[in-house]
Amino acid sequence: PPRPAEPPAPAVPWLEALKTARMPLYDVHWTPAVVIQKGETIRVGLTDGRVLPLGAVTAQARRTLSLYDVVYVKATDGRKGARADLRIRPTVQGAALVLENKTGRILAMTGGFSYPLSQINRTTQTARQPGSAFKPFTYLAALHKGLQPNTLVRDEPITLPPVGGSTAARDRDYWTPKNYEGGSSGILTLRLGLEYSKNLVTAQLLDGGISSDPTQSLAKVCELALEAQVYRDCIGYYPFVLGAQPVRLIDLAAFYAAVANEGMRPDPYAVEEVEEQGKTVYRHQGDLRALAGGDRVAFVQLKSMLQGVLARGTARAIAGLSPYVAGKTGTSDDENDAWFVGFSNDVTVAVWVGYDNADGKRRTLGGGQTGGSVAVPIFSAIMDQVWAKVARKAPLAPPSREAQRQLIALPIDLRSGTRLPERTAGAFTEWFRVDRSGEVADTQHQMVSSYDVASQAYGDPGDGELFGYGTGNGPYGNSPYGNNGYGGGWGQGGGLFQGFPFGWQQQSPYQRQQPSGSPYGQGVRPPPQSPGGLFGQLGRSFGGEPRYHGRDYPPQRVDPQYPYADRERYW
Repeated sequence: PPRPAEPPAPAVPWLEALKTARMPLYDVHWTPAVVIQKGETIRVGLTDGRVLPLGAVTAQARRTLSLYDVVYVKATDGRKGARADLRIRPTVQGAALVLENKTGRILAMTGGFSYPLSQINRTTQTARQPGSAFKPFTYLAALHKGLQPNTLVRDEPITLPPVGGSTAARDRDYWTPKNYEGGSSGILTLRLGLEYSKNLVTAQLLDGGISSDPTQSLAKVCELALEAQVYRDCIGYYPFVLGAQPVRLIDLAAFYAAVANEGMRPDPYAVEEVEEQGKTVYRHQGDLRALAGGDRVAFVQLKSMLQGVLARGTARAIAGLSPYVAGKTGTSDDENDAWFVGFSNDVTVAVWVGYDNADGKRRTLGGGQTGGSVAVPIFSAIMDQVWAKVARKAPLAPPSREAQRQLIALPIDLRSGTRLPERTAGAFTEWFRVDRSGEVADTQHQMVSSYDVASQAYGDPGDGELFGYGTGNGPYGNSPYGNNGYGGGWGQGGGLFQGFPFGWQQQSPYQRQQPSGSPYGQGVRPPPQSPGGLFGQLGRSFGGEPRYHGRDYPPQRVDPQYPYADRERYW
């Protein structure tokens, strides 16, 4: 005779309750669990019926947890058996965007940790200081002006006069920026200045690199930013070039996509088509728009320099990706914002991490929490998913045929920028702009004379930069200048761009002689140093506030605590 059916197992109350619980963070894919035992060891039950000891519990959490509380955990299998670690939602926020370069189509977007916690999209509805992620605009202006990537620039203190000028200017009205950790490297090429994110090199470009008049240089950078639709208007103050004026993440991503496209900017969009009862009522039609007068050469050179940011510079934690990705780190004053924006052939990925600071409290990420240490790992994880699900991993494309007509690849000494004979072993190959006759404009000593170079030794480009910026005591280890080197450029293991293990430069036995006049440029006297953060001592605008207007934007939420919000104090 058939055996009688076994009675169903009695339901476990906590398991049934957990399965039907409505979790407050419904969009966070964490594992829920319920506390079913308290004591010296806290045990939690999971939705699959397992009961595991709870780890990673602080003393405060132990006091707060009660029996049958529902928590989030991460279940792991270790040598001592399975366990569940307590997961607590972060108070820090972040945003990320994946943009298709050729079309502007938004492939992925997250505007915060969880929508139930804050109904705001930080990719489109907030504006934050980009810090050094904005520097490519200044370098693009210099390259568009005609400077070559091997142009030598001083990584030395500079003081610029007040915007607008005034006979009654006070010391605090001058602008004196500084590098991330102070210090300087003497003389650098334009390329290394961007790769190592040197504030002083960026500021020096305003005084003779873009225009002989710093205020005109500032206006040129603003003009490019407006053309790229990063701002609706630019405020004319020097710290703007170091990323002091807040931007929307989506607008900055569109500019980097333009760099990937040799200057052709896409319009980001999320809606492809709308239909009503089978009839198309809307279809997106976007066109690429040329920036900087269609100067493909400047964008090719900038793209190569941004590739070096990974190979040698502030993002060298992912140096292995430099054949495939280019990008730039960014860190705002007091590590309040950490950025990395980078691109492959197919997509641009922008990442921001920081606190909202909208509740009257001032919280920062903490000392050393730069874009290179905070945002870069997130970018790397997203790129892995892009290559797995969207596009194949491939080396960055070489210049287009249109750009190659105005370019020539020549070997140089990477540290000094000096051109070398063809087939020189270990040389770094750089892209140079050529004129219609095929001649290369030599701008190596346009800003720094050969006399000054001969009387001053080259320093380590990482001097004065901590937290992975090349001093050897940051999280990325030793500086690549010395006993090892990193290759950069297009392709893998050779090709046009090869590694150059050039080693330490011999220290000059002669001290550099100061030329007659002020070493600070334009004959202005340096004001006494005072705290100014990453953006330096503030310059005051006289005779009104210079503004450069562009197109209108949707309403933006701006961090109320960003420097320069207090207009009465700073202008």
